[in-house]
Amino acid sequence: MTRRHLLAAGVFAGSASPAVRPNVLFFAVDDLRPQLGCYGDPFARTPNIDSIAARGIVFRRAYCQQAVCGPSRASLLTGLRPDTIRVYDLATPFRRAVPDAVTLPQLFKQNGYHTENIGKIFHGAEVMLDHGSWSVPERLHMVTKRDQYVLESNKSGQDEWAKTSSVEAPDVPDDAYIDGRIADDAVQTLDRIRDRPFFLAVGFNKPHLPFAAPRRYWDMFDRSELPLPRNPRRPAGETPYSFAAYSELRSYQDVPDSGPIPESKMREAIHGYYAATAYADANVGKVLRALRRHGLDRNTIVILWGDHGWHLGELDYWGKTTNFEICTRVPLLLSVPGAKNPGASASGLVEFVDIYPTLAELCALRPPSHLEGRSFAPLLDNPSRPWKKAAFSQYPRKEIMGYSMRTPDHRYTEWRRPDGTAAAVELYDHSADPMETANIASRPGSKPLVTRLAAALRAGWRGALPCLALLAAAASGAGAQSREAALLAADDLLASPRTLETIPSRTSPVYLAQKGEWQFNLHSYVTHFDGRFWAMWSSGRVDEDSGSQVLRYATSPDGHRWSSARILADDPDGPAGPALWIARGIYVLDGKLQALGAYGEGPRDTPRGRESWSNLRLERFEWTGSEWAARGTLLPNCMNNYPPRPLAGGLFMTCRDSMTRMYTALSDPSGNRWTVTPLPGVEPHDRMSEPSDYTAADGSVHLIFRDARRSRFLYRSVSTDHGRTWPAPVRTNYPDATSKNFGMRLSNGRYVLINNPDQKSRDPLAISFSRDGWTFSDPRIIRTQPPRQRYPGRAKAPGSLQYPHAIEKDGSLWVIYSTNKEDIEITEIRLKDLPPDPARMLADPRSLANPAALPEAGRRTSAVFRGREGDSQFNLHSYIAWHDGRFFAAWSSSRHNEEDPDQHIRYATSSDGHRWSEARVLAPDPDGPSGPLRWIARGLFVSGGRLTALGARVASADYGRRGRDVVWRDLELLSYRWSGDAWEPMGLYASDCMNNFPPQMLGPSLFMACRDANMDLFTAVADPSSPTLWTRTRMTQPPPFDRMDEPSWYVGPDGVAHMIIRDNRRSRSLLRSISRDNGKSWSVPVQTDYPDATSKNFTGRLSSGWYYLVSNVNPAARHPLAVSFSRDGWLFERPYAVRSAGGPARFAGRAKGGPGSVQYPHAIEHGGSLWVIYSTNKEDIEVTEIPIASLGLDNLVSPAPAGDARR
Repeated sequence: MTRRHLLAAGVFAGSASPAVRPNVLFFAVDDLRPQLGCYGDPFARTPNIDSIAARGIVFRRAYCQQAVCGPSRASLLTGLRPDTIRVYDLATPFRRAVPDAVTLPQLFKQNGYHTENIGKIFHGAEVMLDHGSWSVPERLHMVTKRDQYVLESNKSGQDEWAKTSSVEAPDVPDDAYIDGRIADDAVQTLDRIRDRPFFLAVGFNKPHLPFAAPRRYWDMFDRSELPLPRNPRRPAGETPYSFAAYSELRSYQDVPDSGPIPESKMREAIHGYYAATAYADANVGKVLRALRRHGLDRNTIVILWGDHGWHLGELDYWGKTTNFEICTRVPLLLSVPGAKNPGASASGLVEFVDIYPTLAELCALRPPSHLEGRSFAPLLDNPSRPWKKAAFSQYPRKEIMGYSMRTPDHRYTEWRRPDGTAAAVELYDHSADPMETANIASRPGSKPLVTRLAAALRAGWRGALPCLALLAAAASGAGAQSREAALLAADDLLASPRTLETIPSRTSPVYLAQKGEWQFNLHSYVTHFDGRFWAMWSSGRVDEDSGSQVLRYATSPDGHRWSSARILADDPDGPAGPALWIARGIYVLDGKLQALGAYGEGPRDTPRGRESWSNLRLERFEWTGSEWAARGTLLPNCMNNYPPRPLAGGLFMTCRDSMTRMYTALSDPSGNRWTVTPLPGVEPHDRMSEPSDYTAADGSVHLIFRDARRSRFLYRSVSTDHGRTWPAPVRTNYPDATSKNFGMRLSNGRYVLINNPDQKSRDPLAISFSRDGWTFSDPRIIRTQPPRQRYPGRAKAPGSLQYPHAIEKDGSLWVIYSTNKEDIEITEIRLKDLPPDPARMLADPRSLANPAALPEAGRRTSAVFRGREGDSQFNLHSYIAWHDGRFFAAWSSSRHNEEDPDQHIRYATSSDGHRWSEARVLAPDPDGPSGPLRWIARGLFVSGGRLTALGARVASADYGRRGRDVVWRDLELLSYRWSGDAWEPMGLYASDCMNNFPPQMLGPSLFMACRDANMDLFTAVADPSSPTLWTRTRMTQPPPFDRMDEPSWYVGPDGVAHMIIRDNRRSRSLLRSISRDNGKSWSVPVQTDYPDATSKNFTGRLSSGWYYLVSNVNPAARHPLAVSFSRDGWLFERPYAVRSAGGPARFAGRAKGGPGSVQYPHAIEHGGSLWVIYSTNKEDIEVTEIPIASLGLDNLVSPAPAGDARR
C-alpha cells in the first residue's frame, strides 16, 4: 500500500477505526531560522520544538520561495510560486492573480474538516487574509508594533507602528505578550474541537523583531557565551542587488542608521533572538501538552515551519529579504503518528510549495492539479533517498528580479531585467564555502559550471522534480524496495548522466556511412575468431527497415583498423520487395564462426500499434574460411536480440515473435530442439523489448529489458530455475532512454551494464559495474557528444550513440555501437582502466588464508591497564592520542560486565607509550551503580591544539531489541576537554549519536560515522568552526546489509573516501562503501573478500603514504589482531600479526569476545612507529608499538590527499 492509502485506511498508532481521519496541527513561527536544538545548535533552548523532531522528521534543507512574510506564506498556503500568484510584497492579495485558487486549509474545509486560524498564518494585514479558508473568523492575527511591547516606555504615543526599542525583557507572565494569549486560545480550542477532524493553524509572532520576551527566557542564556556571526563581512564579489538598501534591525530607534553596529548591541540582539525563540518554544509546548492531554497526539499530524530565515549579522546584514542561504533556508519539522523513522532527518532538497501536496497526501485528500510543489511523503519512509535536484527562491529589487537556485552543492542566482537578461550573476560553492563568503561566478574556471547552472535555472522547478516514474514504481511495490528493482545502487547515481566521469578508452570507426549508398547502419555485433575481430550489422540505403536492408560485415587484426565492409546476406528480393534482413548476432560456437540474421517481410503496424513481420524466421550463417554459407533456419518466428549462449546444458536466447511478443528459447544439448516460454505480456509488461541477459553470481538468470511504453526505466525479470520460468518484469530504478542495453560478466567476475542512461537522449553511452549481477554502481561515460548527423532518415535521433554489444578480448572490453544510425564504431576499454572493484580488498586472496601463520611485525607490547577483580573486570573501547609531550589513553570500564549500569570512562598517560600512569576516572558513572545511566568511551583527538575526549551516555543498552525497538535509550554524545591537569565537561557534542572514532576532516567538513539509538548507521558532517552543528545522512542499508556496525574510514590518493564496516549479519567479511563527493553520499555497501571475525576495525594513513587496516582477520575468532597495508587505498597486502591470541580470561563475564580475544583497535602514528591500542579478553588494555621501518614499506611519493591529514 502507498502511504496515502495507509493513512486513508486509518492506519495510525491508536486509531480507533478506519473511519478516523488524521487531524493537522499547523504551527507557523515568524522569522524563525533553523537555530534550534534539533538542528544542532548547542545554545538553543527549544525542547518542545525538538520533541516534534524526535517523534517525526527534520528536513535539513528546506527552502522558502521568497524571504519575506507575506509572499512566503501566500506561496506555502496556495502551493503556488510567487511568479504565479504575483505576490512579492506585504500588500498584494494572492486572489488578485489567482481568484479561484483553493488554499491548503480551504481544501481541508471542503473535505469536512473544521479549520481555524489563531495568530499569524497568512500575513496579518486585512488585505492579505483569506476568510474563505476558515470555518470561523480568524483571530489574534493582526498585531501592531505597539501591541508587541509590554513596557510603556516602548509604546510611542499614538503611532501604532513606531519601532522604538529592538529588544524588551520585562519580568511578566507569558500571556502578557500576544503569543502567550495565542497559545492559551489554542489550548482552549483543542478542548472545544477535539471530537471532530480539524485543521488547526497556530501562528506565533516571535522571534520577529522586536526581540521581546518575558525576562525568564532571557535568563536562560549567558550573553557572553553566545557566538557572534561567523561570517560578518559582505561576500567578495557581491552585486548591487545582493542586499536590500536598509536592513530591518536598523529601522529601530536604538540601532544606528548606518556605520558599524556596536558589539554590545550585536550581542544584545543575538541574545534577544535566542530568548524570543525560547519563548516561542514554550508556547509551542503549551499547545503540544494540551494535544497529548486529550489523547489527540495519536491521530494528529504536527507540522512546524518558520516562514523564512534571518541574517543575525551574517554577511554584515540584520534582517531578511535576501536570496542567501541564511535567509532562504528554513526550519521544517513534520511528525506523523506511527511514523516509520521517528527522529530521522532528511537532507534532500524540499520547498515550502511541497507542504500543501504532502499534507493532502498524508490525509488522503485530492489536491488541485495545478499545484507547483511535489509531495515529500516518500521521504518519511526513506529519509535518505535522493529528492529534488534544486530548490528555487526569488526576491525583487525594484524592476530587477533575483532568481536563486540551490542545488546540493551550489547556490546560483541571476538578477534579471524585465527583458529576461541578467544584470548580475552570483555563484557560491557550498562544498568549499558553506557560509557564502565569495561569489565565484566571474572566475575563469567557473564558466562551464555557470553555463550548466544557468540552463538548470531556466529549466525551472519542473526540471528539478524527483522522478515520478520511480516514485510510482516504489509505491506499487516495484520500486527500489525490492531486490529486483534495485538495479542501480543509489537512485541518484545517474541523475546527471552527462556529468559522469569518462572512462579512458580508444574509439575507432568500423564503417562510415556513404551518402546515397548505405546511409543507415545499426544492430552491430562483434566477436573474435581465428586471430581477427569480426563485426556485423544491418545496413540500408536510406532508412531503417527499408526493403533494401542487408547484412554487412568487416574484419580487423587489432580492433581499430578495419577492412572494407562486405555483404554477408544480400537483399532477398531487391529494393522494391518487402523482404529485408536484420542483423541478430555474430558468435563462435563449437569452434565455428556463426552469424544470425532475422528474415522478415515488413514491418508494418498492427491495429494494436505493434510492429509486425510476415514470414519472420531466424536464419543461421557459417563462415567456411572464405565465405559465408547459409545453414538454414535456426528458429522460426524469432527476432532474437543477442546470440544464443550456453545455459543449463543447452543454448539460451530471448526472442520476439511476429507480433513483437517476448519469449525465451532454451535448446537441448544438441542445439537443435528449442523449448519456447512466453514472457508475461499484459499491461504494463506488453511492450518489453530487446533484453540482454546474463547469469548472476548466485546462479540466477537476469533479463534486462527496454520498456517501449517509455517509462524511461529499465525493467528486470529474474529466473531462479536456469531460465525455464520467468516472473513478470519489474520496473527498476535504472534510467534509460528507451533504447537497447547490453549486460555481461567479465573474466574477473565483475558484471557490466551498458545503456543510454539519459532519459531524454541516446547520448551518452555509459557503463556501470556490479560484483553480484544484482546491483550496479560506479557509472562512467563510454562515449558522448557524437558528430552531427549527416543524412536525414526515419527514426533517427540526432547525436545518438546506440544499440551496444560487447566482448572481452586480450585484457580489454570492446564495445561496438551505432552513431546517429549512420556509422558503426568500436571503443576499446582496457580492463585495468575500469574503476576499482569495491568488493575486492585483498591484492592476493591467499594472503589471509591462514591467519595463525602470519609473520609478526617487529614490535613491543605493553600494558596500559590490567583489569582488577571486583573493581574493574571489564575494559574495552580504547583510544590513544599524543598531546603535550605525552600519550593519552581512554577506555570504557566497569566492575563486571560490558554495559553494566556502573560503566564509566577511565584514562591514563605515558611519556614513552610503555610505562603508563595509574588509571583515573575521566567520566564517572552519572547516577551511581544502581542508576540506569552509563558511559561508553568514544574517542580521543586533538583539534586546534586542544585534547578532547568523547563519551556516549546512555540509559540502557539492550542489543536484543535491535531491529524492533530502541537499543540505547537517551543516547547523547558528550565531550570533555583537557585543561592541563583535569578533564572539563563541555556538554552535548551530538544528540542521538554513537560515533565509532573521533571526527576528522573530510574535504571542507568535519566527518563522523555514527549509529543512532536504534543502531542504524548514519554519517554526520559539520563546519569546523561549529563542531556541534551536525548534518546527518542515513546510510543506505538494504538487506542483507541492514546490520552494519562500527565503521572506520579514510580517503585514498584518488580522493575517494572508503568506509570499512563490520557486518553484524555475520558474513564474516568486511563491507565497504565509497564516496566520491567528500562524504555527502555513500554507495550501497558491498561484501568484500577481506575476512573478519565480526569485530571492530581501524584504518588510517601513514606519513609515508601507505594506508593501513587493523582488524581480526580470523573469521572464527578475535585473534590474531593483524595489520595490512595498501598503496592505493583499494587493495591491501603485506599482512602482519600485531598480537597473537591473548592469554586465558581471568574473570567470568558477559560477551567476552571468546577466549584469547584481542579486539577493538585504534591506532596513531608517532615517532616513527605505529601505536595500536586494543583490549585483551575485554579485561586488559594493551598497546603495541610497531616501528614502521621494520615493515619494509617504501616511501610513496604521493602527498596526503586533501582532507585526510588526520592520522
